[in-house]
Order: sequence, then structure tokens, then C-alpha cells
Amino acid sequence: MNREDFKIFENYEKNNSAKLVYFDNASTSQIPNQVIESMNDYYTNHKSNIDRGLYKIEEISTQKYEGARKKVARFLNVENDEVIFTAGATDSSNKLVLLIEKHLAKYEDLYKTKNEILVSVSTHHSELLPLQEYAKRNNLTIKILNTENNLEYFEKEITEKTLLVSMQLVSNVTGLVLKEESVKNIIAKCKAVHAFSVLDISVAVGHMNVNLKDLDCDAAYFSSHKMCGPSGVGILFLKRLYSRDMLPVYVGGGMVGEVNELESNYRSDIKAFEAGTQNIPAVIGFAAAVDYLEKIGLDNIYNHNQELLKYFYKKQETYKLADGTYIKDKIKIYSEENLENNICIISFAVDDVHAHDVAQILADNNVCVRSGHHCAALLIKNLEVSALTRVSFYFYNTEEDIDLFFIALEKVINKFKI
Repeated sequence: MNREDFKIFENYEKNNSAKLVYFDNASTSQIPNQVIESMNDYYTNHKSNIDRGLYKIEEISTQKYEGARKKVARFLNVENDEVIFTAGATDSSNKLVLLIEKHLAKYEDLYKTKNEILVSVSTHHSELLPLQEYAKRNNLTIKILNTENNLEYFEKEITEKTLLVSMQLVSNVTGLVLKEESVKNIIAKCKAVHAFSVLDISVAVGHMNVNLKDLDCDAAYFSSHKMCGPSGVGILFLKRLYSRDMLPVYVGGGMVGEVNELESNYRSDIKAFEAGTQNIPAVIGFAAAVDYLEKIGLDNIYNHNQELLKYFYKKQETYKLADGTYIKDKIKIYSEENLENNICIISFAVDDVHAHDVAQILADNNVCVRSGHHCAALLIKNLEVSALTRVSFYFYNTEEDIDLFFIALEKVINKFKI
């Protein structure tokens, strides 16, 4: 599906005389020609800053930048002034924690009895680490809940002591998609006890429809580079209820209202949270990626990935090694077994072979996968493994890719056979 739009596949085969099997999409996706062209257009036809000049090429750049905000807002079904451009999910997560910390200091009496932060054991490090630092600075307790498959238990843990609840909508290790109804119930419970609700939607966006207005969380974030967009840009969604009352944590050019010798004040719109010169070409490329995915259709992408998952599992059930044994008996899969609840991720271990050795031999055979703890060390420890190898599909992957993967995996098993 649309593989010809990705020049990297043609170039790799030309340069290496082998087909590229790219199965590391949960880390970062490939970028289509149309997105690259949109950024080249900026550099070659209207390279300029935004919001600072009256000349023609700057007006074009400003229009495209603000047009990107509108496209992303529509893509998520939120308001334009609830979309803050950032450098990516990690930047968004850190910035959000600082914004909340500054906001709560302003309303200290209102939140003084709240001292607990709830996260799932599957939490990504970009979600967990900023919260850990926040907790240390403010003498708060972080509760790690082993609730990836039991959100009802998660909901019960929310009390009057809860300050913030953070969830990963899709696990980047198991591929598990949290049930929409359960997520809504947790968010509703947060509202009932005046706790912040935050969603990491990095793995979900670009693979399935994410309607933030319907979910009704207070904040959410993701990166462009996981959904066919450029690196170095992402989104922090912040509900207007809070953004209008929060003070910026990064300050500088472009976000000021009035500047005086000893004190300044800031803009009252969303750009108060976008100090300095933004990554303008990446934002424009981000918008082009949204256009590209919408043209294909998120439902079509999801259905294509489902077919790949089914094919993968069928292949591993029937793939026979030279000694007559089946490959399924040599590996253990740790991903969500119900394929309809799996976004497109398969994490596995090969018997008696370290995940890094698996990944290296696959790489030697032009198969790109990820190995290690996948920035989710708590979940890996909970699964009682040292590391896992992860395969993650996207819509430009094919059944032939899966065939080549299993041929390479057989080489792994043969190399380490005793």
C-alpha cells in the first residue's frame, strides 16, 4: 500500500542489492516523498520566520504554520487554540509537567491534600521520568499500577489523594490498545476528584482514529515522526480550560505581551507556549503527513495492519525448520494476543538467545527491528525478561516482508543451535 511513495525502499535496494524490511515503526516511521517535498518547498520558496514580518514569503510561512495547527486540531477533533507545537513527545511530556507544577503552585491550597500520581507499569520513560522528577521536587508519591489488562482496577485506585493520572493509550511493547470505554471511565473519575488526566498517544496516532474531544482528557501528546512526519516536532494538547489559566514555563521571543525593565507579561493566546523560533519546516511537514494519512484513511491503515498481524501469526505457526521442528516452538511472544486489541506490535524472545543478538543477525539480513527494554523498563521487569525483540508494522509493509523476516529468523536459530 503506497510503498512507492517512500524513496528509501528503492534507494536501499539500489545501494545494497537487497530489499529493506523495515519493522521498527513503533520507534519511528518512514517519511513519504510528499512530506519531504513540502519541507523542501519551504526551504526553496519561502524560507523565513513567522509572525515577525510583513513581506510576502513570511506571510506564506505564517499561513502554512497556522494552517498546520488547524489540520492537527481537526485530526484530533480539538480546538485550534488547544494545540501547542513542541519538539516531540518527550519535550511535550516535560513541558506539561512543568506547566502543571507551576499551575498547582498558584492554587496550592486547592491541591494541598493531593499527593499521589498514578501510572501504569507499561509506562514509557518519556512519560515516567518527568513525573518522577516532579514527584521528588514536591514530595509526592508515584504509584505504579500493574493494570495493563485491568483498567477497572486502575479506576478504583483513583481517590481524593490523586493529583494526576497518566496513561499510554497504546503500549509500545505489547501493542495493547486500551479499551475506549475504560479510558473514558478513568478520565471521568479523574474529573470527579479534580485530578489531571494525561494520555500518551504516541503509538496510537497515525494507526487508528484518536478523538480527544470524545475521550475528554485534560492533556495529551505525541510525536510527528511516528506517523510519517519529520523528526523534531510534536504536539502537546492542552484543554483550553487549563491553557487559558496557565503561565508559560519557557519564555523568550514571540510570546510576550508587554516587556518592562523588571517584569514582563505574556500573550493571552496559545502562542504564549511557543517561545522562540519554532521548527517551521517540520511543522509544515507535519501537516503534509496528516494530509497524506487522511488521504489513505486511518481505517484502511488499521485494517491493513490487522491483515499483516494475522499473516505473521499464521506464518509462525506453520514455518518448519530444516530439522523438522516448528519456529513457533523456539520463540515466545509477549504481545497482546487478541489481534483486534493489538495496534501492530509483536515483541518476542528466542529461546536461549539474547534480544540484541537476534536483532543483530536480523540486521545483517536487512531486517530492521528493535531490541532491549523499549523505553519501558518497568514492564520488561514485570514480564520477567531481560530484553525483548520487537517487530512493528505499518501500512507500507507487506506479506513478503514477513516471509523475509522468518527466513532471517531461521538463521538466528541455526546460528545459536547447540
